[in-house]
Amino acid sequence: MENLRMDSYQPFSWQLVKRHGLSCVLLWGMGLPMLFFQQEAAKWPGVLLLFFLSLLAVLDMHYGLLYDKLLLPWAALGIVLEVLACLPWGLAEAAEAAALAGAFFGLLRFLSGGGLGWGDVKFIAVSGLWLGVEGVLVAIALAVSMGGILGIALLFGGSKPGDALPFGPCLSLGVYGAYVFGDSLWQFYWGHLLT
Repeated sequence: MENLRMDSYQPFSWQLVKRHGLSCVLLWGMGLPMLFFQQEAAKWPGVLLLFFLSLLAVLDMHYGLLYDKLLLPWAALGIVLEVLACLPWGLAEAAEAAALAGAFFGLLRFLSGGGLGWGDVKFIAVSGLWLGVEGVLVAIALAVSMGGILGIALLFGGSKPGDALPFGPCLSLGVYGAYVFGDSLWQFYWGHLLT
């Protein structure tokens, strides 16, 4: 991971995307086969979702930022897909999921003293538009689990406790995992909890 300090800030430009385009395309291509597990109607929105998640993950890994110039069109696309009924939650549940997830991460940001960035808060709120309430809860659980594992691995690799950890890649994996396997994971969790 490089350039994670704010003094190396890079404003968003398509040159950044071009510079890391191969990584974005490889990540996108690696995720596409998972869409075979989806119902037919969810496959093409999943291709679009994976496009944004790949860009956000790669750029956050390199620059420590989740750019509004990607988050805003991703949010707008989620709203359009909800209005067109291409996503199954409906606009009301999508808005509820976005508000709840954003408020929860906003509270975490406040409690962490800024350890969690505003980009992460906006990222999870936009994810709620795409995933609904249950899906965004699964995404949060997956992202936090992966972030914990990554943090422990980095500590064993020589990182210090105060070093920056880009959470965008963990959020991207969590959101995509929830999009593809969210229903199964939700049912598995509640099935084990209630037995």
